[in-house]
Order: sequence, then structure tokens, then C-alpha cells
Amino acid sequence: YTDMMRWKDRLFFGTGGNGGYFYVLDIRNGLPLTTIKTGGTQCFVHVDNLCYILKNEKKAQLVCIDLSDGKIVSQCDLPGIASIDSRITMIDNSIHIITYNISRSKSKGFTWSCVKV
Repeated sequence: YTDMMRWKDRLFFGTGGNGGYFYVLDIRNGLPLTTIKTGGTQCFVHVDNLCYILKNEKKAQLVCIDLSDGKIVSQCDLPGIASIDSRITMIDNSIHIITYNISRSKSKGFTWSCVKV
């Protein structure tokens, strides 16, 4: 459900919906270097050899993946939950993220987070 992007000999993309995943594939053989259960990847940010994704498995997390080897470099918890409406973007060497505050299946507003990279 996300765009497919290429970095060198890597292809990476995410799938949406409950139980979604983020994949980093080796283009030469089509095998996955990494498969991360995200709870539904809707968007990500690619900077050089790093890719930042939103993960929503019980809580929102920002996860940084090194595309050269597919390994998780870092992850941090975020307030709220990541949903289909969440957004992530890079502005001035910082990752900006919108997550949502949900109570009893109803939106109670959003939270903007900024993480310096």
C-alpha cells in the first residue's frame, strides 16, 4: 500500500491494514533482508541509507532501518497511535510525525512529534 522505493540494490515498501509489514528486499535475488511487523505501514521517510517507518504494534514507534543490511538501528516510542491518517516527513534534519489519540474507538485529537536525526 506504500510506494516502492529503491536504494542501490534494495527495494523497500510497506503494506497497510492490520498486521501490515515493512519489507527490505535484495533486488538481485528477491529475498527479504528484513520483514518487520508494523501493524500497518502507511508512509515512511528515506534518507541516504536509512529508512524511518511508523510502527503501531500496541503503541506508536518510530523505527530506523539501515537499508544496507536491513537491521533496525534505533526505535523510540511515540505518544498516541499510528493510523492510516498518520504522517511522517523530514524537515531540516528532523523527522516530524503525526500520531492520534484514540479513546473508545473515537479520535481525541492528534500529537505532533519531532525527532532530530
